[in-house]
Amino acid sequence: MKPLGLAVACSLLTVAWSAVDSSLAHTTKKLSAVKKGRYEFYASYPVFQGSSPTVKTANAHFAAEAQKALKIGHQAIKDGMTGDLLYSMDFSVDIGVARTDLISACINYGDFMGGAHPNHTFKPATFGVINGKSKRLKLIDLCKSAQARDLIKTTIVMPKLQAQKKKRDGALDWEFPDQAMEQFLVTPGGITWLFPPYMVGPYVEGDYTIKVLFSELGPYIKQDGALKTLFTK
Repeated sequence: MKPLGLAVACSLLTVAWSAVDSSLAHTTKKLSAVKKGRYEFYASYPVFQGSSPTVKTANAHFAAEAQKALKIGHQAIKDGMTGDLLYSMDFSVDIGVARTDLISACINYGDFMGGAHPNHTFKPATFGVINGKSKRLKLIDLCKSAQARDLIKTTIVMPKLQAQKKKRDGALDWEFPDQAMEQFLVTPGGITWLFPPYMVGPYVEGDYTIKVLFSELGPYIKQDGALKTLFTK
């Protein structure tokens, strides 16, 4: 049984990632810890095939995050379960781009550990090559300059977010944290920012998904950098 929060998250990601590229072959590793009527913890993540530094870095990251998620569940049990509630946790990974030198995927994490409601979050991560070295990429690594990064935030992402908030009658004065711009997933057609509850608004507002095409990002993104394979015809 998947936590309700995660089910909602997955439905949003399906819309956000209507065009994905998983051309790099992978298998799926599955982990679980189940005690009937007490807890159900599930984790699955891709293991990409190949031996490139980017593949090795991405594989190590998702494996470590899955193990960490299970440890969180076991720690909750150790700390004391509440009444007869069924504790649940689900960890999965959706792929945006998977190529030998560029992998971008998002961890979907949902749980119910006895609180007021289920919780879920997104943890996107992108790996590529900068100056000949494979690393986890930050937004600045994809941009022409720090100014370009800031303009993506102020002229594209935040206006799109505010437009969505107005439709939901959301909190327009909620602080936009700097780390929110690192919540990005790369797809063949652009970059999607994924904001879970509490990041850019109160829980009641839910998730926000900001999809931006490369045609909008053109003036700011380095087309000969880590994303160059997406621009090569």
